[in-house]
Amino acid sequence: MRIHEELVLLFSVLKWVILSVLIGCLTGLAASGFIRFIHYVIEQSNHYQYVFYWLPLSFFVANLLSQFVLK
Repeated sequence: MRIHEELVLLFSVLKWVILSVLIGCLTGLAASGFIRFIHYVIEQSNHYQYVFYWLPLSFFVANLLSQFVLK
């Protein structure tokens, strides 16, 4: 009877270890993919540096549109 309980406990511990390793691998894969995506976006944004100079003007035009045209 005692061997049976120890065997059940061993399989329970192994089950949770395997599940935690799988969840850790999936989390690491998702984090790695997200970091690669961030690097890709930063790389692409470096090609269009002049776009950021137009942001204040675009905000001003959007404000004018929302106040006077889209009432």
